[in-house]
Amino acid sequence: MEDHATIVIKDENDNDIRTFVTTSFGQDHSMETVRDVIIDKATSSFQWTRLVVELVRRKRRQGSLPQQIRKAIEDIPPDLNKLYRELLETVPEDEMSTVIRLFEWMLFARNNLSVDELRIATAIDTNLPYKTLEEYREQGLLIDNNDDFGSTASAC
Repeated sequence: MEDHATIVIKDENDNDIRTFVTTSFGQDHSMETVRDVIIDKATSSFQWTRLVVELVRRKRRQGSLPQQIRKAIEDIPPDLNKLYRELLETVPEDEMSTVIRLFEWMLFARNNLSVDELRIATAIDTNLPYKTLEEYREQGLLIDNNDDFGSTASAC
């Protein structure tokens, strides 16, 4: 039998997760227990970690205390599919069609799409009569820049 090098994804992800979480909150010592809860609960899923860190950042901007945030993290399902389901259930009804279009474009694109491409793709609605991006912009249906789109998309 030949010797082969092996990569243990769990070990690699755990190190990356620890680094990502630690650097995400910088020197904020009040967030140490929050960091520990995220790292412990991540179960080697970097995507789960990224989503939870974004939720924590949003809660911090909204003024939540570390104890409140820790409790919220404890209530988050460790399974990524269940987390996605919970996140989708919190999308306001009036934003759901945009979120669905965003997912459709990300899932069915042949290549990874840039933020600029997603911004334009999600604005286009084939049921509308507009033929140019300028017409979409004039109707207020096209977000003008990627920064504003990123803020809108991450709010979903």
